[in-house]
Amino acid sequence: MARASADLLTAMEELRSASTVPEARQAYRNAAQHCHPDKGGDAEAFRRLADALAERLDVLQGRSEAAFRPPEAVKIRPKPHRSEEKDEVEGWIAKAEASWRVGRRTDAMEEADEAAKRCARNAKAHLRCAELRNRMGQVVEAAKHAKKAQEIDPDCEREARQWIHKAEPDEGRRGTANQGSWNVCGRHEDTIMHLEASPKHIGTVEDEERDPSSTRWASASLDGTLKIWEAPSMRMEAMLQGHTDKVTILHWNPFAQDCLASGSLDKTARLWEKSSGAWKCSAVMEGHDGRVTDLAFVNGSTGRDPSGMLITASTDRTLRSWNLLSGSAERIFKGHSALVPSLDVMLRGNLVASGSGDCTVRIWDMDGNTRQTLKGMEDAGVNLVRFSPAGPGSSGGTVLVTCHVDPQREIGSVLVWDVEGGCGWVDGRMVAPLKAFHGFGGRINDIDMAENGEGEVLLAIASSDGQLRCMDIQEGICLFDMVGEHDISTPYGVNRSVFKVSFSDDAALLASVGIDNVVRIWHVEEGRCVRTCIGHTAGVRSLLWLPKSTTLLSAGNDGTIRCWNVDIS
Repeated sequence: MARASADLLTAMEELRSASTVPEARQAYRNAAQHCHPDKGGDAEAFRRLADALAERLDVLQGRSEAAFRPPEAVKIRPKPHRSEEKDEVEGWIAKAEASWRVGRRTDAMEEADEAAKRCARNAKAHLRCAELRNRMGQVVEAAKHAKKAQEIDPDCEREARQWIHKAEPDEGRRGTANQGSWNVCGRHEDTIMHLEASPKHIGTVEDEERDPSSTRWASASLDGTLKIWEAPSMRMEAMLQGHTDKVTILHWNPFAQDCLASGSLDKTARLWEKSSGAWKCSAVMEGHDGRVTDLAFVNGSTGRDPSGMLITASTDRTLRSWNLLSGSAERIFKGHSALVPSLDVMLRGNLVASGSGDCTVRIWDMDGNTRQTLKGMEDAGVNLVRFSPAGPGSSGGTVLVTCHVDPQREIGSVLVWDVEGGCGWVDGRMVAPLKAFHGFGGRINDIDMAENGEGEVLLAIASSDGQLRCMDIQEGICLFDMVGEHDISTPYGVNRSVFKVSFSDDAALLASVGIDNVVRIWHVEEGRCVRTCIGHTAGVRSLLWLPKSTTLLSAGNDGTIRCWNVDIS
């Protein structure tokens, strides 16, 4: 950080002393290489540098002096040279990018408009504006700039097409790219991290008779709140407030009606219940020394407490089990030597799995004892663990899917373990995975599993290197593998992260979202994109299919929840 600050000061001095436009632009590039927020610099300081560049370009191109001339003098000012035109556009684009990165979206939009006004007949300037608009989620505006660049200079056609095709149907590799019908059905003041529908309440007659179109669902946001919604009306039923920091995770209790838990950066988990027609916080789980990263409910009929338990994971390297009535900690699960970003509960067998940055996966019993320790990849931390909903194991039992990443080598892998005996077991212990899927060039951001109509358990994988894979776990075969479908170009390279994947109820469709603000719907059997849903203005972080319907909800960095009708029949 000290090195970045020193480089930034040097760049500011060079900007102020620059006597030509190329010198000013070179000073800005020098700072961008070392002081950009992505490289450890301060976002607000970098914005000041962008402002300084724009101001210096104003002076060097004569605009500041023109402001003090009589109106007649301004009118007869010579039209700027095309190279100066592009430099002027670059200055406004730099300001817009800096504003966007620090969350000043209104300023960024206005600065992008200023850049667009100054493009005139400069094809390269239009292409830069197209790149900026696309990064801000304005794919239609990006396509307009790209088309204009193509009209001005036909040699730009190849570069322009990458922005045009994101806003137009493409009947080739992507399939039909209809935008579909949608509406904004909910909002938060900050990024929405998680959407989840109230599950079928296990063992209740009332749920068996419940209308599947009538569903309650919840959203968790970095604004520190949760909201409860009703479908199909999409009416907000309640706003849950109490956390003192960002809320990153929520889960409904599948063993009780109208009950959910949330985890936050404030190091607590909270239990929320509906009583006498009103939602309230019924318990606060305090005790972790780090933020709560994941949580899951345990059935009361198999746990120590007849009311059930809540298990939480934290960056403090522990897991804890909590009494749902008192909110007190029952057990502390110790053994990991690094943060624990993920856990899951195996409902059949009453086991807990946790993945850690110490490169191990631990299988625990409900008393906090380690039953097994799995080591999948050397020097690769575990960021995600999930038990399968069905039994694709070699003996028909449950499998555990673990995601591993080596940040130094930028290698990611997904391993499948047969946790109920069979392949990979020696002397009563798991020593090797049932299946292994390699070849990822980064972190596994998300996985989803579902059973299709033929009894096959499918696994979808979303990776930070832009890969989207759909696998048949039993056969170990790849149904389809897409790369770059959610890419966006930036001045610092291509960002291609896929954030989230989600199967529909029948596993016939798969939804994916990423950094490019677009929701894509894939036909699993055919392996092609059948819908491209455009509307979000920033990266999309969460997906939710409403039960037994063709309605898909999406939410993310723009703070909106959007509802899509993706019926493809």
